[in-house]
Amino acid sequence: MRKSLYRLALAGVLMAIAPAAQAAEFPSQPIKLVVPYPAGGSTDVSARLIADKLSQVMDNPVIVENKPGGATIVGTMSVVSAKPDGYTLLYAGPGTILTPLLQTAPFDIEKDLKPVSLTATSSLVIVVKDDYEAQTLADLVEEAKANPGAIDIGIPGLGSSNHMALEMFKRTADIDVQLVPFQGNAPQLTALVGGVISVAFDSLLTSAPFIKSGDIRPLAVTGVERSKFFPDVPTVAEQGYPEYQSTYWNGIYAPAATPDDIVTKLSKAFDKVVNDETTKAKLLEMSFESVGGAPSIMDDFATSEKDLWSKFITDNKITMKQ
Repeated sequence: MRKSLYRLALAGVLMAIAPAAQAAEFPSQPIKLVVPYPAGGSTDVSARLIADKLSQVMDNPVIVENKPGGATIVGTMSVVSAKPDGYTLLYAGPGTILTPLLQTAPFDIEKDLKPVSLTATSSLVIVVKDDYEAQTLADLVEEAKANPGAIDIGIPGLGSSNHMALEMFKRTADIDVQLVPFQGNAPQLTALVGGVISVAFDSLLTSAPFIKSGDIRPLAVTGVERSKFFPDVPTVAEQGYPEYQSTYWNGIYAPAATPDDIVTKLSKAFDKVVNDETTKAKLLEMSFESVGGAPSIMDDFATSEKDLWSKFITDNKITMKQ
């Protein structure tokens, strides 16, 4: 009887220390960072920079895996359905929040995913062709009001953060323009430089080479504050629309059932990565400003973004359809 009780007690102790041992050993195999966008874009480039540094910080391989498709649904679902052990993570962006608001999606960000880290934020930029008549955002708005529906403005895809930023600007400035969706930033910029369209809502990183070459000009950035990447470009807000804001961001999520101790360990590692001075400088070269911090920062930010866009999309009956 004593032996039986002893064995039961020992089993209970072993079961109690098993999770702690698991966390202490984590990571012991490669970590997969799923990017729900194609390779080569600004999100993918920043993900690879962070993954390389994370490999060093955790002394463990970190592999980037691109899984585009379904407006981020394909990549997101591969993480939602993954084993919740910290070895499969989502490198999320605005689509993670916007997609379920714009169409029926098989995941709920609050129920199916657990926040780990808000890695970095950026702005979008409103750019025009070099010889376009409008020299300021006010000029663009004036032209749009004088010629309703006549201005073609490009976005790199329906349902993107660029799409929502343009929809919000249309309503904030009370203008009627023609939305022109492209399959990504590259064809959009080709059309802009080639004169097929005159205006575009683009990412700072992809527009930068064309801005520097003089092929296109920036009129405004969409963030709350000016971007350190292009500090001379004013925000939409400071050009007469103080209520306007649209932030581009990237953050890390794990499957919902991932143990808190593993999430904490990952969060601290990502914080160390994005706030490393070298990585911070490289992210800024890509137009991103480092954030990091505890999982609660990512959670609070995502909640704020979801509240903002949920109300806007519902109030204005925005859909994925043009």
